[in-house]
Amino acid sequence: MKIHSFILFVVVLFVSPLRAQVHEGNMTMLAYALQTQDSVQTLALQQREAQLASRRTTALLYSLAMPGSGQTMLGHPYKGVAFTLAAFGSLLTAVISHNNFIASNERLDALEFQYANATNWVSANTLYNDMIGVEQKLKLDRNRRNIFLAITAVIWTANVVDVLYNTEDQGQTIFSQQHLNSQPSMALLDLPHRPLVAFSIELQ
Repeated sequence: MKIHSFILFVVVLFVSPLRAQVHEGNMTMLAYALQTQDSVQTLALQQREAQLASRRTTALLYSLAMPGSGQTMLGHPYKGVAFTLAAFGSLLTAVISHNNFIASNERLDALEFQYANATNWVSANTLYNDMIGVEQKLKLDRNRRNIFLAITAVIWTANVVDVLYNTEDQGQTIFSQQHLNSQPSMALLDLPHRPLVAFSIELQ
């Protein structure tokens, strides 16, 4: 009986430190697994931020070249089309107004030449009235051109600001968008010579 008690005492004496060592090893590996998980998530987040910054820079260059193209690249085609139509519509109106301004200016020069060489009062009066009408049209075309040039500049600027601050990137899903499980799965391998903890980290 005493021998059995002594053997039991010896077993408990040696098994208790072993179990404590196994528990300590498990906790160490768990801490390492969590630290590794945090490092992977941090690296993935940094990679995603770098890629998004690169895409936004490219979108900015596109929008500088053609309003709306940056929004379309970032996944907002309707907004991009709206900016494109507004910018080029106002620019086209400014160009047409400028062409009309040039034509009116040439017409006014021709009328002034005819008025200077008029030989009677009736033709001179008619030419003078025509000159007044053409001059009024000239002023309207010039004002319209300047207004739509200003509108084009405002739309172009708003388009760039929108790409930088008000357009979320809805591009392709990349690896760094994947999230890791909050807790890694762990398994205890009980080997004869020492305990070993194995763990795996699964991607969702």
